[in-house]
Amino acid sequence: MSEVVNTRIKAFGISPKIGFVSPSEQLITLTIDQLQELLTRAVDEAIEPLKVEVESTRAIITCQAEKITTLEATVNTLGDNQFIQLRLIGQLREATKKEVQPLQKHPDHEDMLVWAGGDFDPEMFDKEEVNRLLSKIK
Repeated sequence: MSEVVNTRIKAFGISPKIGFVSPSEQLITLTIDQLQELLTRAVDEAIEPLKVEVESTRAIITCQAEKITTLEATVNTLGDNQFIQLRLIGQLREATKKEVQPLQKHPDHEDMLVWAGGDFDPEMFDKEEVNRLLSKIK
């Protein structure tokens, strides 16, 4: 296991010349204004998608808030309607507990009964009989 391997690295392409400086090792000189402008553009480009996302999220939140407001108004209306229904039910129950008051007779009631020929039953109306009698008059 103690073998020593002797190898050569073969380069692909043109061999670098003496005094060649790799682009990654070159020195770049910028003024503060240039650096500030470069950083500002980089930051603006980086946060632009976030700005769009934030605006979209705000629009969704606004829409959801409107829906919540509408639902709250609906719930309030339903609550009011239920209260009205319960009050009406209570009033109907009270009304059924009261005694029925007899109808007061009109002062001319007795005279009208005599004039009509005695007892009068408004439910004893025979439409067909009336129509038959009227057809004889024509």
